[in-house]
Amino acid sequence: MPIELHPDREYLSLQEVLDDVGIALPLVPTWHPDRFVQSQLTVRSFSDRLMLDAYFVDGDCSFSIGVIVRNTLDGAARFHEINEGSVYEYVAHGVIHYIMSNYDRAVAVWMNGTIEVFIQGNVTEADLIKMIDSVYGG
Repeated sequence: MPIELHPDREYLSLQEVLDDVGIALPLVPTWHPDRFVQSQLTVRSFSDRLMLDAYFVDGDCSFSIGVIVRNTLDGAARFHEINEGSVYEYVAHGVIHYIMSNYDRAVAVWMNGTIEVFIQGNVTEADLIKMIDSVYGG
């Protein structure tokens, strides 16, 4: 069953979309480094999933936050390229978050039920952890 979006609505944030489709789980960071501003929000709805991407920029630096809401766990989880030996687990609010690097970009990935969230870009691991903690009110 597809997730229904309002066809005439223009969304300004990831949280607005999640609120609109009735997802009340803590998923989206409420903090990010001040130097970045959101430059784009992409919302795509498919029969089996909803894909959201917010892009933030600061000159030549950028990062993105992606949320994939699936109807089921069938075929779940995207593949993320990583530097060898760079993965470690960070547990926040009882959820395991995987923090890693891919070339010169920091990456965090986690699942909450059938929902996958990832942050990737030109931020530090400390920034990733601060963003993750902000998801849960920290």
